[in-house]
Amino acid sequence: MGWRSFFRLPETPLLIKELSELANRRRTYIFRFVYATLLFAAGLVILFSRGGQRGDMMPNVGRELFLQLVFIQQVAILLLVPSMAASALTQEKERETLALLLLTTISPYEIVLQKFLSRVVTALSYVMLSFPLLAVAYAYGGVPMVMLGATCAILVVTVIYHAAFSIMCSSYFRTTVEALIAVYVLQAPISLIAHGYVPSLVVDANGGPAVQSIPAMISFVCVSLFLSLIYLVMATEVLHRRAFVPPRNVLLQLFQALDRIFNEWNTVTGGVVLIRDGDPLPVDRPVAWRETAKKSLGTFRYLVRVLVVIEVPILFVSQLVNIDMIRGHHAMTVLYYTLWVASAAMLALHAGNVIAAERSRQTLDVLLATPLSGEELVLQKLAGVRRLLMVLLIPFVTIILFENWFRDYGWLFDENGFELWYLAESLLVVLALGKFAMWLVFWIGLKTRSTLSAVFLSLGALAAICLVPQFLSMAAPTFTSGRATRIVTAILAMNPATLVQLVEAIPTDDFRARHGLTPELFPWMFGAAIVGYFVLGVAIRKICLRNADRLLGRSWGEGVDDSAEVASAGLDADALRRLEHPGQLAAGVAGG
Repeated sequence: MGWRSFFRLPETPLLIKELSELANRRRTYIFRFVYATLLFAAGLVILFSRGGQRGDMMPNVGRELFLQLVFIQQVAILLLVPSMAASALTQEKERETLALLLLTTISPYEIVLQKFLSRVVTALSYVMLSFPLLAVAYAYGGVPMVMLGATCAILVVTVIYHAAFSIMCSSYFRTTVEALIAVYVLQAPISLIAHGYVPSLVVDANGGPAVQSIPAMISFVCVSLFLSLIYLVMATEVLHRRAFVPPRNVLLQLFQALDRIFNEWNTVTGGVVLIRDGDPLPVDRPVAWRETAKKSLGTFRYLVRVLVVIEVPILFVSQLVNIDMIRGHHAMTVLYYTLWVASAAMLALHAGNVIAAERSRQTLDVLLATPLSGEELVLQKLAGVRRLLMVLLIPFVTIILFENWFRDYGWLFDENGFELWYLAESLLVVLALGKFAMWLVFWIGLKTRSTLSAVFLSLGALAAICLVPQFLSMAAPTFTSGRATRIVTAILAMNPATLVQLVEAIPTDDFRARHGLTPELFPWMFGAAIVGYFVLGVAIRKICLRNADRLLGRSWGEGVDDSAEVASAGLDADALRRLEHPGQLAAGVAGG
C-alpha cells in the first residue's frame, strides 16, 4: 500500500475540470480546425508558389517553408497564449468564484500551477498542429537537424514562458482586459532588455532562428524556464492578497483625476465651462443616460479628450506635410490606415462589451427587469457607441479633406465632370463600414457571455473579413486562369481592407488594375460594395432588434402575455403605464 501511494500521481481536480470543460466546448474544435486549415493553406500556398523551381533549388523551398511556418507559429503564440492565459484567474475574480477556490483544500500554488498547466496543454495542442508541416519542410531539405530540434524546443519554451507571464498578470489584476493589456505592454520592454534570452520573434541576419547551436539553445531554455518559475512564484504570492480587490475602471479613474486637475486650474480662469455633461439625472431614457453619463467612452466630455489625442497628431502631421517637412502624402496615408485599425479596436472593445460586460458583472438581469422591450433596451445601450462613432468620424473627415486638398482633386464641377470622386468615395466607405462594423460587433457581443471572448471574437471576425478574401485572392491564380481569375480577384477586392486601399492608393488606376478592376468596372463594383455593406448593416440591425429579447435571455419576450405577470406582481394597467413613462410617474408624484 505504501509503494502504491508513493507512485500515485498527485490529484489535480482543477486541471481536470479545466480540460474537461475545454473538451466539452464545441468552439474548441472549431478554433482548432480553423487554425489548422489556415496553417496548412499557408503551407500549400508557399509550396505552390515555389513549385516551378528546379530540383537543385528544392532545399531553398524547404528552408523558406520552414522559416515562414516558424514565424507564423511564433506570431500565433504571442497572440493566442496571452489571450488564453490572461483570463485564467481574472475570470474567477469576475465571477466571484476565486474565494470559493481559496476555501477548498487546494493551496494557492496548486491553483496557480493547475491553471497554468491547463493553458499550456491547450496552447501546445495548437503548436503540435504545425509539426507535420515542419516535417514536410525538413523532407525537402535545407533544414539541419539541430535547427529543427532547436526550433521545436523554442516553440515549446515560448508557450511555457508566455503562459507563466500571463498567469502572473492574471493573478495580480482584477479584470481580464487589464491583465491582457498588461501582458502586451510589459512584454515589450522585457523583450528589449533581455533580447535573445527570452522568447520573442528572434531571427538572425539570414532570416533564420537565432538559436541554432546546442549551447545557445540550452542557455535559452534554462533562462526562459527560470523566468517562468519566477513568474509562477510571484503569481502565487499575490493571488490571495489580490483576490478581493474591487473592480475599477482605469480609464475612468484617469479621466476623473484629470477632472480634478482641470477644476483646480479652472478656479483661476473664473469657472468657465466649455462642455457641460447635461442633465445629472435620467429623464425618459435611463439606460441611454447610464451609457452616456457614467461610461468612460460614452461621456461627451471624455470623448472630447479621446478626440484631442487622435486629432492633434493628425493636424500636426498635416502641417508638416503642408510645409514640406515631410514630403509626399504617405505619412497621411499611414495615419489613415492606423486610424482604421484603432477605430476597429475601439469598436470591438466598446460595442462588443455593451451586453457581454453586463453578463459578466451579473447586472443584465436587473436591466431585463425594467419595463423596457428588448429592442428599446438594445437601442439605448448603443447610445454610447453611436456617440463614439460620431467622434471617430471627425478625424476621418480631417484626413480625407486634407488629402483631397493636398492631392489637388478640386472642389467643384469642371468641363470633364464630377471632381469630388475621392471625397465622395472615402466618406461613403467610412459611413458604410462604420455602421456595418458596429452592428456586426454588437451582434457578436450579444451572443457572447464573457468580455474577453466578445473582444477577441469581434477582432477575429473583423480580421477574417479583411484578410481571408485577400488570402483567397492570392491563391486565385493557382486554381483559376484568364478571365475567371480577374473576375474572382475583382470580387474579392471588395473586402473592407482592400476597399479602403482602392480609394486611397496612388497611383489609383495601377493599384485597381492589379485587383482586376478597370476604370469602367470600378464605379459599378464600388457602388455595389457600398450598397452591400449598408444592406448587411441594416440586416444585422434587424436581426439584433427582432431577436433582442431571446438573445438577452428574457423569457417573457417570446410572446408571453405581460399582463399576467403584472397582475401577479400586484400592479394594475395604470401603474404599468406609469412605469413605461417615468416622466408621467414623476409628475404624478409631484402632483400628489
